[in-house]
Amino acid sequence: MSEVDALADLLSEISTSRRKQYKNTSLDSQRTRREQFLLKQQNSRSNHFARIRQLAGLETVQNDCSKNSNNSNQETSEDMVIDGTTSSNRKLSRKKRKELKLIKLYKRQLMLAENLQEVPEDLSENWCCVPIPIGRRCLVVASHSKTQSRSVNGKLIRQFSSFLPGGGVRRHTDKQYCILDCIYDEPTFTYFILDILCWNGNQYYDCNTDFRFFWLSSKLGELDENISEMSEWNPFKFVMLQRFACDQDNLNQVANLDQERLDGYMFYHKESHYNPGYTPLVCRLKKDDMLVSTVFGD
Repeated sequence: MSEVDALADLLSEISTSRRKQYKNTSLDSQRTRREQFLLKQQNSRSNHFARIRQLAGLETVQNDCSKNSNNSNQETSEDMVIDGTTSSNRKLSRKKRKELKLIKLYKRQLMLAENLQEVPEDLSENWCCVPIPIGRRCLVVASHSKTQSRSVNGKLIRQFSSFLPGGGVRRHTDKQYCILDCIYDEPTFTYFILDILCWNGNQYYDCNTDFRFFWLSSKLGELDENISEMSEWNPFKFVMLQRFACDQDNLNQVANLDQERLDGYMFYHKESHYNPGYTPLVCRLKKDDMLVSTVFGD
């Protein structure tokens, strides 16, 4: 073997060793962070009531009413600064400022999954699988007789009427509002419900995955109207996504699902609370990922 070949082999071994070392470190890091997240949940319970009221538009309305008198002079001076503009332009400017505040409020309110780096050792005991359709992730807020869907970054996607509590004139009282984590499928005009944050003013951030999914199914079943059908007062369908335990029989069912409109899979740790932002307690697996055969079998 020539010196050049020997050097090439040595460099290849070093590169392979470094990749394995990085991969092992990354896997250990995800496992460690998962344990840390679970421990943190046990030792602290957050009060999300104020956040829920803000997202539902209740806290904002009250604050605006209480600050009207204090801000009147400031708004007048701001309008005077915009010299030479028309009244409609000033109104547009105020409307734009308000929307920017709302974008900031709704930004990063969804719980986001990390990419699955390895199959958890306790997959069959402590995890559940949710097949994910192709679509756009969004936060759906129903309150004040209207329903809004907003992107992960907080931007308004659309506003419409629905049969969700507080989401339309036929489903509204002052105490009714709900917030859902959804995936929107444009071709079928369907919001696939992934998770529940709030229902009729009750928040579920500090509830574990099993309870949230059970409660979501129960509450959807209690509605008088069928939200899974399109109508004049419910122009978009709302459908709860299927959940599967991660035992081999259920995983076999998941593997045999129609793949055409499937984007991948999300795995939820059963003890995970709803934590906005990225979390190792929820992991995502694309349908063409190499780990798919390991999880579901060949």
